[in-house]
Amino acid sequence: ARGDQKRVETPGDALAAGADHIVVGRPIWQAADPRAAAQSILSQMS
Repeated sequence: ARGDQKRVETPGDALAAGADHIVVGRPIWQAADPRAAAQSILSQMS
């Protein structure tokens, strides 16, 4: 639901800001191609 997240950043930005863990849900399970969405997120993190 809109507004239910405390902090929202891209995975790459979160890691650059010092995050030890990230939680990714909707961008993957709502994607037409969840595998491609996960791969895209992983590429943003490297």
